[in-house]
Amino acid sequence: MKKIQFLTFLLFAGSLLIACSNKTIASESAKPTVKEILKEDSNADIIQLNDTVYKAGVD
Repeated sequence: MKKIQFLTFLLFAGSLLIACSNKTIASESAKPTVKEILKEDSNADIIQLNDTVYKAGVD
């Protein structure tokens, strides 16, 4: 009987620790530059509008 209580306690404590450690980390990556896009794919179809670069022709 004590084994069942101990295993139940371990399950509860483990669940509690996992729930408390599950923090959401938000991160935002920097927008790629024209130079970076063309370095990756020299034949890339790109459009630049103001300071934002878009890849065109993405299927």
